[in-house]
Order: sequence, then C-alpha cells, then structure tokens
Amino acid sequence: MDFMVRKKNIILLMVILWSGQSLMGHGVKTYSDEELFLQGQLHYQAADYAQALSCYQLMKNKGKAAFYNMGNCYTYLKSPVDALVCWYRAQKGASYQDYDALETSINELRHEVRAGECSIYGYGRVPHFFNRTFSPYSLLSMQLLLICLWYLFFLVVRYCKRSVLFLLYLICILMGIFFVSGGVWFKSKQQWYRHAVVRSEQASLFSGPDTKYHVLFSMRLIDELQVCEHIPGWCRVQAGDGTKAGWIEEGDIEIVE
Repeated sequence: MDFMVRKKNIILLMVILWSGQSLMGHGVKTYSDEELFLQGQLHYQAADYAQALSCYQLMKNKGKAAFYNMGNCYTYLKSPVDALVCWYRAQKGASYQDYDALETSINELRHEVRAGECSIYGYGRVPHFFNRTFSPYSLLSMQLLLICLWYLFFLVVRYCKRSVLFLLYLICILMGIFFVSGGVWFKSKQQWYRHAVVRSEQASLFSGPDTKYHVLFSMRLIDELQVCEHIPGWCRVQAGDGTKAGWIEEGDIEIVE
C-alpha cells in the first residue's frame, strides 16, 4: 500500500514539474541563427547599431558576415578593440577579395586610433602575405597538397631524367614545395599561438606572471600580440614583430581566437 502511494506521489510530482516547465516556456520564442542575422541586418540598416549588435551576439554559430557586421557596429559604437577582433575573426577562411576589404577596414581603424602613427606591432609583410594567400584553405588541404608535390617530385626524378625540360620541371616543383611548406608552417603557427590585441590604453609586459616582477616593456591600445602560454590571470606573449616578449595581465588583452 505504501509503495502504491509513493508511486502515485512520484507520478504526480513529475506531472507538476513537466507542467511548470511548459508554462515557463510558453510564449518564449527561440530564434535560429538565420533569423537573428536577418533581424540584426534590419537594425543595422536602420542605423540601430546597439540593437543589431545584440542580435549578432545571440547567434551561436557566427559566420564571416556576422563578424564583419559586428566589427562595423563596434566601430560606430566607438569600441575599436572589439571591432578589430571581430574583423580578424572574419578574415579566417575569407576569400582574397573579402580579406583585402577587411584589411583595408583594419588599417583605416588603426590609423584613426593612432592618428596616422605607423608604430603598430603587426605581423610583418611575409607572414601577412602567407596569411592572405592561404586564408581560404585549411591546414589539412595544404598538407595533402604538399604530399602530392613531393610525390610529383619523385616521379619527375624517376621518369623524366632524359627529358629536355627536366630541369625546368624540377625547379617549378621545388618552388611549389617551398611555397606550400611556408604556408603549412604559418598555418601551424597560427594553431600554436593565438592572436591577441591590447585593449588597455597602457599595459605593461612583466618578466614574470605577477606585478611584482620587473616591467620590461610598455604596450598601447590595439598593439598586436601572440599568446604563447596562458595561466589563470596572465598570458606569456610576444609582439607581432618578435621584438618584445613578456607576461601581461589577461584583462589587458582580447584574444582573437
């Protein structure tokens, strides 16, 4: 008898809980990423950038277009660091035209923040070239291409030695191997080190992960860094040009990826 009573009470409790959840969820509408993006577009076109930004932020899986629009919203809302971070995220996997358009926006914002000053700690021309060239491709596809080039190299060496154009074939393949190897190395480096932007007007690089350590360098707003190591509250970083390295407080930077 007691067992039957307890069983009825358990069933009644389950019904009550389910009904409560249904009532709480009643009238609460959830939107898909596509709907949120379209809503954000409407607010963006109406110049309501704060509301547009809130729609984009609710998206679970943001694409390049969402990050690009978010960067524009942050620009209008006078938040240059967040704008740069969004535009950098939009560059991941972007086509050549989109990458160049984003780079133009990034450079214009840099010059606006620094009043035309050129002392930005960027990545340099060579890494920038590799980043732009191989942005649309994944690391796996480039590794497969490199394997194919090496296979082609051995085929040419084995079967085309007597060909008049043997040397030309060899030079072209070796140049391709060198070029793709550089792209593979740079893509791998992007996975090892995360890109970050200084979000404080004035930040310090310390010799260790504590403010008690000696201050090595000073960093400024929107300086670019590579995060080499991360512990709670601190990051070991180096400047994009490799001239400065040290520990910086986590709150002073914004990590791109």
